[in-house]
Amino acid sequence: MASNGPEQKLIATSGDLRALLDTIDGLDIHPLEYYRWKPAPLCIDLKPVELNGQDSIFILPLFIHDADIDTVYLVDILTLGAAAFSTANDTGTTLKGILESTTIPKMAFDVAEGKVALEQQYDVSLALTKDLQVQELARPDKRPTAPGPKTKRRGPRPAPGPIALVGCVQNVKEIEISERRAMVVADDDLRKLYDQTEGGEAAVFVQRPLKTELVRHCVDSVRFLPEIYEKYKYNHRPYYKT
Repeated sequence: MASNGPEQKLIATSGDLRALLDTIDGLDIHPLEYYRWKPAPLCIDLKPVELNGQDSIFILPLFIHDADIDTVYLVDILTLGAAAFSTANDTGTTLKGILESTTIPKMAFDVAEGKVALEQQYDVSLALTKDLQVQELARPDKRPTAPGPKTKRRGPRPAPGPIALVGCVQNVKEIEISERRAMVVADDDLRKLYDQTEGGEAAVFVQRPLKTELVRHCVDSVRFLPEIYEKYKYNHRPYYKT
């Protein structure tokens, strides 16, 4: 991937959203067996933010990684509201339909909490989506090894802990080192904006226009998923068996 990264587009109007839906309609979606060894064409991120005691999704990054398209779309859920999922293009395609589709494969990283928030907030479920954090934990080198002949273990074998996306990206050497380092810096910059111990506040996620640090974080949350999939694809179960 080029060091300047994919193109970025903000989706904050119904017209922009319909154009995005038209783009997805035009993708060449292969039979599911094809994606056993190939990354899905759609990468998404669903990170809920706790604000006023409730987990909410305010922005949905969607990365189209196709032969002719290399673009991250930032769907502004705060601005569009429920219309983000119900707005249809001329063919009747909606974002809700895409997320719930059992024929359009998608990828994400650490999406469990986001799935719950999405369903509770907008009555939208997530189907046919491979969570690469779960797959990363299934790597053979992440599994606890058996004790040696002189070691005795009491109790159950410890399970490997979850790894953050920024940490996973650092392990993918196919990603340029400058990009990996930049992601660490961007992750820290955003943390300072929302972490109260750093003088930040969670309200940064509902401020418009979007801050540069938040945009960079949203782009980073999806742009490297194809490379992660390629590195660990031999540990993945097929979509149609997930």
